[in-house]
Amino acid sequence: FDQARDVDVRAWSALISGYAQNGQPNEALKVFDEMCERNVKPDEFIMVSLMSACSQMGSFELCEKVDSYLHKRVNKFTSHYVIPALIDMNVKCGHMERAARLFEEMPRRDLVSYCSMMEGMAIHGCGGEAVRLFERMVDEGTVPDKVAFTVILKVCGQAGLVEDGLRYFELMRKEYSIVASPDHFSCVVSLLSRSGKLEEAYELIKSMPVEANVSAWGSLLGGCSVHGNSEIAEVV
Repeated sequence: FDQARDVDVRAWSALISGYAQNGQPNEALKVFDEMCERNVKPDEFIMVSLMSACSQMGSFELCEKVDSYLHKRVNKFTSHYVIPALIDMNVKCGHMERAARLFEEMPRRDLVSYCSMMEGMAIHGCGGEAVRLFERMVDEGTVPDKVAFTVILKVCGQAGLVEDGLRYFELMRKEYSIVASPDHFSCVVSLLSRSGKLEEAYELIKSMPVEANVSAWGSLLGGCSVHGNSEIAEVV
């Protein structure tokens, strides 16, 4: 690649995407800078990969740089997957006001954007707002999938919203006929363990139709440590 004189935009895109997807965001950004120096115009795929790299780094400064670049070329980057990626980048880099503004300006909000906003709200200690956003999402006709339920269950766990979390767990299975995965169970075990409901958490693990993952057991043991329950800890 370095020795090639005429490299088209698809090759640049593949290289930037490869670095971003393999956890090397700094390399992705270096390639983007080199591409710009060669006066190669990035396409939407490149910008999405670049935003993924910025999200991994969590750099507020880089986020603003990329956001500004896109804002100046708003008419060029119009695909439906660019704005969700832009929202996710702003959320992960701590620019929640900008993310919220972009979210509200979307002509049609999708599931990915809802999930990004809910995760961001939870990270910044706004679990109640995330729950209200989930309810709004449903009211607006967007059907939550298994990933969305994983997000809202994690949100409830982080915010200590036990009743809401248990309600969503039941809603997922009964209303939407989604089979609970090990990750879903793990989220509920974490929710119960954090709130001190260790016996309920242990009973849930024992009742699981699938083998509990390491995360579930770790959450239970962590809860035992925090709440001083040596009895369950010894059994586990």
